[in-house]
Amino acid sequence: FKYGQIVVLDGYQFDHSYQQALASADICFAYLDDINMFLEKNEDHIADIVINGAAAAQQLGYEKNAPNSRLCLGPQYLLLRPEFINLPLIPIADRHSLLICFGGGDAENHTLRMLGALSQLNFQFPVTVITGAAYKWQTQLTENIQDGWLNYDNAKHKISMPIHCIHDAQEMAEVMLHSRLSISAAGGTQFELMRCYTPSYLVVVADNQMPAATESSQQGWCNVKDWRQQVNYFGLAKQVIAEYSDTESLVVKQNKAYNRVQKEASSGADNLLNVFSEVINLRG
Repeated sequence: FKYGQIVVLDGYQFDHSYQQALASADICFAYLDDINMFLEKNEDHIADIVINGAAAAQQLGYEKNAPNSRLCLGPQYLLLRPEFINLPLIPIADRHSLLICFGGGDAENHTLRMLGALSQLNFQFPVTVITGAAYKWQTQLTENIQDGWLNYDNAKHKISMPIHCIHDAQEMAEVMLHSRLSISAAGGTQFELMRCYTPSYLVVVADNQMPAATESSQQGWCNVKDWRQQVNYFGLAKQVIAEYSDTESLVVKQNKAYNRVQKEASSGADNLLNVFSEVINLRG
């Protein structure tokens, strides 16, 4: 390990004992966090730098259990790919599709069932579906769309709307910018959707998603649906169908996203690099 290098950890597998081993080896490291799980376990952070770019990060108690860590909390440290920086505001009137994106894996296949609920309620507008590299039902989904019928849970449902499926998308910003409304897993995608000023329904399926999703909802540009205990495809579909045609409501939400983005720094990576340099110099 060389002077001037920082190891960056991202994942729950890098637990307290793993991080203690790095610290004992005098390795400088940063930890990307989201819910301050260490606090729940009564453990202190020992990383040189703790990073949480969510707006709710200041409320998670890091000051209680990170006494010796440099804290990089809040949107000024949010890491986004360059394609989501300084994007144009495309009006709702110029957006013409519903976006559905349940993350890279979608282990419960919410994608297919959500399409089924929308079809059974006779949704008529174009839908763009994004599936990730880990999505196991891609072949089935593609064949269903080609056949015009959704086949799942021992039933078939006729597709009511045009569906365009993009697998392992590489240009997410372009898709989001032209989406009138989205249904999305409440992971890191929510920060990208806000940067594209896209009104959304964020679906929470894990505890670690709730703090950031709640903060996003309070900002006014999205709604949160908690599916941790009970999944309700038809309830969400009914709300989406009603709001999709409510241009006034969507414009209000879009403006709230736009105003929020204007208040936040768009150089989270640059800000973090500056902190990295400062920490390295202090250790030197």
